[in-house]
Amino acid sequence: MAIRRMGNFFVDIEKGKKYLGIDSDNIKGCIEEYNTGNYEGIFGNYGFGFKEDNFDFLHELTNVKSIWFWEVNLKNTEGIYTLDSLGSFGLHGKRNGINFAKFPNLKVLSTDWISSDENLENCLNIHGFYLWHHKPKEKNFEKYHFPPCSNEIQLNWSNVSDLNTLNGLKGIKRFEIHRSRNLVSLKGLEKYQDTLEEVIVDTCGRLSDYKFLGKFPKLKFVSINGNVVINKND
Repeated sequence: MAIRRMGNFFVDIEKGKKYLGIDSDNIKGCIEEYNTGNYEGIFGNYGFGFKEDNFDFLHELTNVKSIWFWEVNLKNTEGIYTLDSLGSFGLHGKRNGINFAKFPNLKVLSTDWISSDENLENCLNIHGFYLWHHKPKEKNFEKYHFPPCSNEIQLNWSNVSDLNTLNGLKGIKRFEIHRSRNLVSLKGLEKYQDTLEEVIVDTCGRLSDYKFLGKFPKLKFVSINGNVVINKND
């Protein structure tokens, strides 16, 4: 993100599209600016003035296609269900569970693991899924229902030791996992060998079982903890 101050507002401009920062000290002004300013979406973080513990202000915004909020502490997220045009969802921090069946058009989803989230399996159009801080007591994905499909998946700070319980995610082309110290094996990825093209593992120091990836027919690139193991892109 390249966030800058423009007049009274924080604005991020990426690939010609504008995103407005929500400043709690100027929330009415932000609502008016968004609804009249041809923005693609909104973002929020304490460092840029976002101090709300709810999403009630979303009721007053129109045509929000993208949200990105991080390091938040939300007690109520009900306002998010008014965003029927939402295509990109990024929300990190403390919050209550969300019913993702309300967002059938989501294409990009980045979220922390929240055990009370539900109906991710109803998100049929995901092409990028990014999961952070997945640390259930079972240390596997048996109780977590991934979206049914995604071109790209990234896991950050998971406590799993292997990927045997990975589910859904049909059509994966790029798989990444980072900072997961319990990971010893990539077993489970064979379920996706017919589509998988890239595997990137970083800061998973105990990983030892991955050489079977070389048998995957479409795999072009593998990097394990900074070491390139397979590179067919040259």
